[in-house]
Amino acid sequence: MEDIQEQLPAADLLSERRKKLYKSAISVNALITIKSPNSHEKLNANESETFTLEEYRKIILDFRMQDKDLILARVSTPDPYRQDLLYNYFYIASEVNKVLFKYESSRRLLHRMKVRNPLNNMYIIGQVQYFRITKEEIDKAIVDCFFRDIILRSAMKEDKKMMAKCNQTFDHENTLEKNSISAFSAVFRTMTSETSLVSDQTTVSASNKSTKLEHPRDKMLRKKLKRLKEQNSHETVLDIEDDTATNEYESGTSPQEILKMFDEGLLDFPVIPEKYLNRTDDLEEMENMNRTQPGEVLTTNNGQKASQSNKTEKLDKYSDHKDVEYGTRCVDFPVMLNYTAEFFATDDDFLLRNDIRDYFKKNSVDPSENFLFELDRTENDLFAILETPSSSENEEALGWKRMLTFHISLMLVLVGVVVLLGLNPIAVLITLPLALFVFISFLCSLVYVLCVRRSSFDSLAVRSVDNM
Repeated sequence: MEDIQEQLPAADLLSERRKKLYKSAISVNALITIKSPNSHEKLNANESETFTLEEYRKIILDFRMQDKDLILARVSTPDPYRQDLLYNYFYIASEVNKVLFKYESSRRLLHRMKVRNPLNNMYIIGQVQYFRITKEEIDKAIVDCFFRDIILRSAMKEDKKMMAKCNQTFDHENTLEKNSISAFSAVFRTMTSETSLVSDQTTVSASNKSTKLEHPRDKMLRKKLKRLKEQNSHETVLDIEDDTATNEYESGTSPQEILKMFDEGLLDFPVIPEKYLNRTDDLEEMENMNRTQPGEVLTTNNGQKASQSNKTEKLDKYSDHKDVEYGTRCVDFPVMLNYTAEFFATDDDFLLRNDIRDYFKKNSVDPSENFLFELDRTENDLFAILETPSSSENEEALGWKRMLTFHISLMLVLVGVVVLLGLNPIAVLITLPLALFVFISFLCSLVYVLCVRRSSFDSLAVRSVDNM
């Protein structure tokens, strides 16, 4: 348990600096990439969620500060004029589930209801798909946004090491090539006959040897070297001459390591100028915000020294972000939070799988949805199944319920006869085989219903309005 807390601090264990960072990230433009099995969609996180009327970017960080994963639900509704055309809408899953499912406590059953989309008043059809934005994904997006320059510095360090290693490899191969050619020529110089022929062969062999050394892998390494040398020309813009700062960033570049360094005060608090906090609803413009090239990154350390191509920023007007204890640093490049929501379940999974409901319960922040988690699918209430059916059940389920009721009634009658006439051996010989036959028939019917036709008695998972 301690290891988990150290890896990802709980809400009450978050440092004040971390909480302040999350709160400052609420004002940054955000984009959510929805990754489903068959397609990818973009959701503007600056928009407000329908049920809570809060912006998605605020909801995401509120969940993170409570140490919860955010679960989104995607529902589909048809076009009023073209039934083959569907529109997708996204909501917070907990809000959708409260209207999508109904728990029948007397029968311990959870029903998938036929409901309408609150935005267009059309029936929700097909499966409801759930997507999650994990705590790790939120931290990764924040690090990529606020500490992108630190990641680039560390990447530059790694490229330098690779470049030095490649240079050593090429020097070693060139040495081997020269030694091989020299030894090859020395052998033929000892021969006294056919001097000119030997000389020609030596030249051809040497050229062939040089050609073999130019392997595709070597070409790739040479291109890598060329690219690294071009990137090195921008080192002054990245301001990596400060060895003290760069040594601090070398320890690791994973989001958790960078945030841990930030919590310990090794990294200054990032301040975003107001010009980069203007709200935008243009998805294309938002996607371009996170495509800043390494040479275009401009940073200032402790809010004092800017890069050569940028003027010094005054931090007085950002006094609400100023951190006197640890200092501040002005992040002077376009920023945007880019979250990724991964598909993980459907409404059918929520009905049938305990682990999915447990995951929803673990990440729930609304006590009003606790009724959704009272169901225990590991137990089957036979008498709940045999209760008077509602009008929404199909004829097949009604027929099997009548059959089970008949078996139970007949078996109870035979048991009563055996008990009342148990003192008479003749009555026992007559009724006992009949009771055994009825009991075996009842068991077979029960096994068939609970194992083969369980879906007939289970919660109704509606895939379309017509199925209702």
